[in-house]
This record gives sequence, C-alpha cells and structure tokens, in this order.
Amino acid sequence: MTIKKITNFHFPAGSKKLSRDAYYRALSEANSGFYPFGENGLWHGGIHVDNSVLKEIDRNDNKINCMANGEVIAYRVNEVYPKITYDENPPLNVPYRKDTEDATYFSTGFTLVRHYFQMPKVAGETEAPPSITLYSVYMHQLDWYGYQQKIQSGSVSYPHYWHLESGRVNAQTRDRIKGTVIRESGKGSESVALLLKDSKVKLGEQKGQTGWYKVLSVENAAVVTENSVQSTLGTITGYVHRIDLSNPPANGAAADDNTVYIIKGEGNDEVGKRKVPGIIVYAQADSKQILAYLPKETRFVFDGQKKGYAKIVKVDGDYIPAALVASEGTTEAPHQGWVKLTHLDSLTFSPKELDKVVVLDEPIAMTSGDFIGYLGHNNSLNAHHHIPKHFALSTMKRVNDNELTLQGHFELFTCDDLPAFIEKTRSLADKLPESDKSLIVVEKAAQLIAPSASDGNLVRSQSIAFCGNDLSSAYVQVYLEYRLSLPGMMFDKTRVSGLLSASEFKD
Repeated sequence: MTIKKITNFHFPAGSKKLSRDAYYRALSEANSGFYPFGENGLWHGGIHVDNSVLKEIDRNDNKINCMANGEVIAYRVNEVYPKITYDENPPLNVPYRKDTEDATYFSTGFTLVRHYFQMPKVAGETEAPPSITLYSVYMHQLDWYGYQQKIQSGSVSYPHYWHLESGRVNAQTRDRIKGTVIRESGKGSESVALLLKDSKVKLGEQKGQTGWYKVLSVENAAVVTENSVQSTLGTITGYVHRIDLSNPPANGAAADDNTVYIIKGEGNDEVGKRKVPGIIVYAQADSKQILAYLPKETRFVFDGQKKGYAKIVKVDGDYIPAALVASEGTTEAPHQGWVKLTHLDSLTFSPKELDKVVVLDEPIAMTSGDFIGYLGHNNSLNAHHHIPKHFALSTMKRVNDNELTLQGHFELFTCDDLPAFIEKTRSLADKLPESDKSLIVVEKAAQLIAPSASDGNLVRSQSIAFCGNDLSSAYVQVYLEYRLSLPGMMFDKTRVSGLLSASEFKD
C-alpha cells in the first residue's frame, strides 16, 4: 500500500482550525505533560490534552484526530482500564477503609500511525527530494467499557481501522444495478424491468422474427423494478432478446414451455427512464470480477476490510444471488464477495481483540483529521478512588468517566536517521520559495523552559560528596556532609543524599 504523503498537519483534538499561537496557548493550560520538557526539567517527548486544553479550543466531544495523512499499523483497546489498588497500603493521606479498595485507573489504549514526509520539490532539481518515515502515537484512549456507555447514551463513533462488522448500502451510492432489460413489446418499446444475471426464465412466442421472446415465468430470479427487487414477475409482462441468454433458442425457433433459459446480459441499467441504484459485489477486494448486483435495501454482516473493500459473510435481504452462496459456507459465513466501503453506510466496528496489541495484516489508510478514537483517562497516583471491593461487574466495571481524569498523550517521532535527513534538507532549503521555508525559528540562547523549583538550599562552602563519577549531566547526585551538635552530644559526619545542579559547585 502506498502511503499518502503528508500535505498538512492537524491538531489532534478539535475540528475547527485555529492559529498556531492558539494551540500553544491551549497546551500551556494542560495540567501536566508539556513538550519538550516537563515541569521537572526532564525530557517529555509528547503533549498532553486534557479538559483544560479542550476548553481553550472550544471542544467538548473528546474526539481524537489523526495528525496527518498516513496509515494505521497497530492499536490496543482496553476492555476495562487497568488499575492499581492499594488495599492496606494506601498512598499518604489516603484513609484506609476495610470494605473498599483505593484504586488508580490508567489507560494503556493507543493507536500507532505511520506517515511519509517529504521535503517540497525544489525547482531545477532532478533527484527526488529527501524523505523520512514518521510515526504518530495516540496514547491513553477510551476503553471498550467506555464505548458501551456511549452506546447507551445513543451517540458513538467508531474508528474505521477497527474490525468491520456490519453495514448497509448507501442510499446515495454511485453503483447502478445492471442486467437484461424486459421491454414491454420488444425492440424500441419501454423497459418495464431488469432481470439480473443467472436468473432462470421460461419463454413463449417470438415477437415477429426479431429475436425478442415473451417471458412467461421466472424461477430463482431477481426481477428489478423501479422501486425494488422481487423474485416473481407479478403483473410485469414483456420480452427479452436472445442475445442476453446464455442458451438462446436454437435457430431462432419459438421456445417451448419446458425449456429453462439462463440470463447472462448485463448491458442495461434503466427501468423506464430511471437508473436503479444498488451495489456491485466483487469476487475479490478489487473491481476486476463482478459476482452480482444487490438492491439498495441490502444489509450485510462483514468480516473485516481490505484495500477499501468489505468482506461479506452474510447478506440480509429478500434476494440472494446464487453467485454469493459460499461453496463451503457455514451458518457463520454462508456468503462470499466484497463490496466497496465508499458505497456503504451505518457501518459498525469493534476491536479485533481486547487488551492485546493488534498489528494490522494490512495497514488502513488515514487522512489528516480522521477520527482516531476518544480521549481516555490516565489518573496520577494521587487521584485515587474509593470503590467497593466486591461490586457486581454486570452493573459497574469501574468508576464513572466523569470521576476520572481525562488525559491523552500524543507524540510524533521517527526511527529513521533524522540528522541525515536534516542535513540533506539544509543543502536544498535556500532554494525553496519563501512560502515553503521555515514555519518557526528559535533564536540562539532562547530560554525554552523555566527552571524547576528547588527543594532546598545549601549554604556557601557546604561540604559535599559525589555518589558517582559521572559529572557530565546537568544534575549529579551528592551526599551532604555536616556535623550535628546537640547540648551535651556531638555526632560525626552525617550524610543526606539529593540532586545538585552541576553548575553550582566547583573543585
């Protein structure tokens, strides 16, 4: 599968496009998890989106957007959020209760998307511009229990990269049902119905010597009218042409009542003056071989998707073509064939597996802004909840979502040689038009983060001892050495460990 090249980036939450400054302001309101450094001064490779951020961008549906064109390659959905329970050893300031347990919930649900990023083409250059593979990960997503709660509230969306389960023909589909036309009185007369391929008919007299034969009856047939597909002629009368029969009457002779003829023609798509909508069923996940046509009222049960096509395992409708009956069909998969995803609606999806990493056999294409999932919950150790030790799982599997801390963590990273990519692009950057040049510039010596608050202070000339020999990092662990004197007592050197900025000591 060819990945669509990145053409623009979409903020991972919100549908309304805002300015970069607006997104930076919103992210600054997050309760934790800033990029590129957290409040503790340590590297934090992503951003956090929580209720405070959503409020700043006027978003309240908790939906996550795909950041750029790409393809989903893996995901995980928790059945219920994992939890840490403290039982008889709760965190500080958490009172112990005998009939409850103190729990902290956290989501390990995620989606991993692969992207193809390429530098814009430079005028006059013959070689392809440098490119790199990027990945975006969307962590702490809603669990399956949370989706069930949304279903009960009547409003839920499903990621289209999950396992496809069911759907129906889109009323606005571009497919047209095609078959053999039944004309009211032969050549040039009005079309009154279509007979779909493989329908069986019995014929009567020939209309003159033109090759048109009257349809007397049908069996195992699909008769298409302006409004439906039916298995009988009903009040329809008319003629079909011998060219549309797989076993036409010999030498143009009139047929007798005992001969059964098979419809093969698919050259017409109109009844009266109207094209009849429906859906094409293909033999494989491509458009090479048509198995049958189905009417617009058809519903399906599917077993996943591939290359933009859904795999049929069951057809729910009054008309089931013989070509769709699986040769070794079971009650679980009695039918076969593939239909285009773009010609379906009312699609339902579910995770292929729960609590496991699902690596897709074939990546699913994503477009910038596509629905990834819902923000989940990721509580800190201090955000504990008192829950009954033995509550009924049928009524409650965890505390309600409005009691949990909403938080998503999003990252964009690469496994490729990023320095080499940057070096290649630098040699071409000056040749780009101004509109394609840098989006943001960080001036030399700019302070990217404020220093973290210190836990204490040392007096000048305080004696210290190092815990290790690595003095190259920004912070080193030290022992503080001092003498403790109390009235009538003297203690030797006492050691207390801590971290000290490497820039604040000498010798």
